Amino acid sequence: MALGPNSPAFCRLLAEHIPFYEQRHSVPPGLTGWAQVRYHYGSSIEESKRKLEFDLFYVKHLSIWLDLRDPP
Repeated sequence: MALGPNSPAFCRLLAEHIPFYEQRHSVPPGLTGWAQVRYHYGSSIEESKRKLEFDLFYVKHLSIWLDLRDPP
């Protein structure tokens, strides 16, 4: 079973180890996500936790202004 970055198996594994991981799927997908713009690729569970913080920030503060804000 392949565990690529967006594979269902990889998402299930992260959801088992990271509280609130599935909340990142509560908004419709777009061209990119806040975590993809603000953080590098997370190849470990710890990096995925950090990346999730960015995703949850985006979910909580969802607005057109946040979308238009310049990336760092």
